[in-house]
Amino acid sequence: MASDYNYSLAFRSAWSFTRGLTLDLLDEMSESDLLFLPGPQLGAFWKQFRHVGRVQECYIDAMSTGNIDFSPEGKSYDQGPSKEWLQAYLTRLDDTLFELVESADWLAEMDWFGEKVQTFEHMMRMVTHETLHHGQWVVYMRLMNKHFPDSWAVWGL
Repeated sequence: MASDYNYSLAFRSAWSFTRGLTLDLLDEMSESDLLFLPGPQLGAFWKQFRHVGRVQECYIDAMSTGNIDFSPEGKSYDQGPSKEWLQAYLTRLDDTLFELVESADWLAEMDWFGEKVQTFEHMMRMVTHETLHHGQWVVYMRLMNKHFPDSWAVWGL
């Protein structure tokens, strides 16, 4: 029966897996790795981590407003390319996120630029967004000739 489905558990599992890979990669990086710039019109590696955090803030904000808005305005990361600051930022966002999902109305609808999606779909889009960045980070790491953390073996690396 659909009403018996544990949306919170399903989301937490997917997010913990995906964000765990992100944090494992960040943990392996040196400060100079974070400054790596792969080419024109591509951001430095550290900005990739900042970006996934800022996007997560947008998803969190939408949980209370009912509308997704990907504006970077008002996002809380105001530091530079610091591994420690990025780790603390992403961890703080996860703490906030996990508090929210405990009381989430998983069947409530949110406005996605005119499309109505339920909370569960909204949150799973955040998971897929971060996974998209994992693919980009594979390219960054390959260009840097760096090895991946052991956890990334799930992607065949």
